[in-house]
Amino acid sequence: MSRNYDNSVVIKPWGKEYNIFRIKRKFAITYLKINKGNSTSLHCHPKKKTGFLILSGGAYVQLGIYKKNTFYYKPMSILVLRPGLFHRITAPKNKNLFALEIETPYIKSDLIRFKDEYGRRNKGYESLK
Repeated sequence: MSRNYDNSVVIKPWGKEYNIFRIKRKFAITYLKINKGNSTSLHCHPKKKTGFLILSGGAYVQLGIYKKNTFYYKPMSILVLRPGLFHRITAPKNKNLFALEIETPYIKSDLIRFKDEYGRRNKGYESLK
């Protein structure tokens, strides 16, 4: 059963996200705040294509499972990630990171965590509680 995250701030251990636009399960735009010095899990989405527009703060993005493949993206950078590509986004140590995440199709349960500093490795997407 899929949950409806519309009009809800989802609290994450690294910050928060808010779904700002959605067309059924076809397409969604989510506003992300990653707190300074924090990272998402190293994860992938097997079925969906994901894109990011870095709004402010800059982002360190790991592409694939090796840390050496981490690159810095300045504000207004755009990234497009193919389905199945493991990735992790980290905010700089001195600035919060704000970004838009674009995903198609919109399937919050399409998530596999490879590494997670917050104890969520074998867990799915957060609940609304």
